[in-house]
Amino acid sequence: MFADVSSEVFSKSSANLLLVVDSFGSETLERFPDLKVMNHGRKYTIQRTNYPQDSIASISTIATGTSPSTHGIVNSIWRSGAGKMVAYKSDAVPEVGSFSDAISTAFRGIVFSGSFDYQMASALGVHQFQYASNNPESAFGIYWNAQSNKMESLYATSSSPLLFTRSEFLSNIAKRDFASATTTLDGSALNVYLAAQNIRTVFDMNKKETFEFFAEIELLNVLVEVLKDNADLKAKVADSLPDLFSFAFSSLKGLKSKYGVDSHQFQASVYILDSTLYKVINEMSEMYNGRLSAEVVFMGVSPYTSLSQDKQRIKEVFSLVKNDVVSKESFEAYFPTIYLINPDKQEAICNKLKSALDSSNLKVHCPVHTGYYVESFYNKLADDSNGTTPTKSDAAASFQVILWSSIGLVLVIYAAVYALYNMDVGSDSLIYRMTSGKHVN
Repeated sequence: MFADVSSEVFSKSSANLLLVVDSFGSETLERFPDLKVMNHGRKYTIQRTNYPQDSIASISTIATGTSPSTHGIVNSIWRSGAGKMVAYKSDAVPEVGSFSDAISTAFRGIVFSGSFDYQMASALGVHQFQYASNNPESAFGIYWNAQSNKMESLYATSSSPLLFTRSEFLSNIAKRDFASATTTLDGSALNVYLAAQNIRTVFDMNKKETFEFFAEIELLNVLVEVLKDNADLKAKVADSLPDLFSFAFSSLKGLKSKYGVDSHQFQASVYILDSTLYKVINEMSEMYNGRLSAEVVFMGVSPYTSLSQDKQRIKEVFSLVKNDVVSKESFEAYFPTIYLINPDKQEAICNKLKSALDSSNLKVHCPVHTGYYVESFYNKLADDSNGTTPTKSDAAASFQVILWSSIGLVLVIYAAVYALYNMDVGSDSLIYRMTSGKHVN
């Protein structure tokens, strides 16, 4: 679901604010008809058109405007000729630029991406290779580093006024105004009361799922405060260059899984998120004098996600394909995506799975574009033997057109120069021909 809360879709904006809420699809939205961000502006329903239905692949599609078969991020993790690949780590990087890359390179405006999740923050922000090449001073990418226990920058050479530690977060959350909720922090227990919804609950900040959610809420609030107070960023907000802010909420998935959709903890989280998004959009719109385009994208959970935890179903499917996969360990690591030893057997195995499995509980998706797998899963990344990147067929065709067109043009110019150089400039020349005029006495 896509909620556009800007005043005019096609108006000229000074900034764009993209807010992505993961694991919160239409079925969950129907339970919360009174959300502020869904009752302002325009609403659109977006159908998933790509496979696999993975959040990182989908966010990469939003960030680049291209499909997974083009940008190359086909999943959170996948298998290639080089082994297990993790999106946005090591060599598993997109093959095309993002909107953040374009804004930071062409306009040098503010580009911000943030999330508790490293992969989501990376997908929405300036890509690492682009940052290394241009070193944009106004590009910020923020994620939570569990090892150092603090918000950190995506870029090794970047410093940011948006970073905070766990202790700083707890200090801030105790005095944070959540607009629609009354909160008090007692040790690690955050007491929350929402009068409008008559919801009263307690969040334990020592719980991973709770901490992740409020850390993302805090990062978004800190972003607005820094834009208001930091002199350098205030100047950039006031200039005429376009700015881009992208934020992905990855934490609702954990809260939903731990407490359930009908729990007071999850319901309170949804309303706190809603009031925060609504407040941030309004405050940033005021900063940009109403010239802000804002979009809130609610992404549903992939129907295949729950299968990765279904041990009985994994065992059932493995028994049908055990002779066609590399190993049981490899099969379990990538399930429900199945990598075959022999791709030529894909159609036969797909038909076998469709007939053997209960279609009411599990549907088998058989990709019809086999070239997509060859290109994205195996030929996308560098060859281990020589470190070179394979050339795509379309790139090779473009190269051939440019090469032979250039050679042909050089030959034509050479022939023209040669002809002019050897031209007879005598009296019989067409250019220099002289005619005798008639004289009348």
